Amino acid sequence: MKLTGIDAAKSKEGELVFRTEPPMTEKVLQELPNVWILGSEFGIDGDLLVWRGGSYPERGFPQQVEIFLTEAENAVQAKKTGDKNQHQAFLKKSRSKPASAWFRVRCRIRQADGRFEIHSVTLFRMNDSDNY
Repeated sequence: MKLTGIDAAKSKEGELVFRTEPPMTEKVLQELPNVWILGSEFGIDGDLLVWRGGSYPERGFPQQVEIFLTEAENAVQAKKTGDKNQHQAFLKKSRSKPASAWFRVRCRIRQADGRFEIHSVTLFRMNDSDNY
């Protein structure tokens, strides 16, 4: 993530408002304190990044911000990928091991002395390839 400039109209004493590319998101902002000790000094205004550090930033501050914003952005992306992979694994497991087994039943019935009797019952476990 890159800082593309300062929004002078929205900046005020004690707050610098930065434009970013791509635009700032709430998820990246929430991840920022996890990757940078100064991450909690930032906020968001729409898609703008707001620094509420109070004093004038040091000379290398914008470069530091870009580095840690990129780390936060990568962490958010890794979580999305992890969630997606976890969901795909769940779906694959669900397809390969059904929660309940399906059986086909074959009964042989015979008639004796005017009554019907079950002669034999056979259960066949159905595979995923069988037609239900």
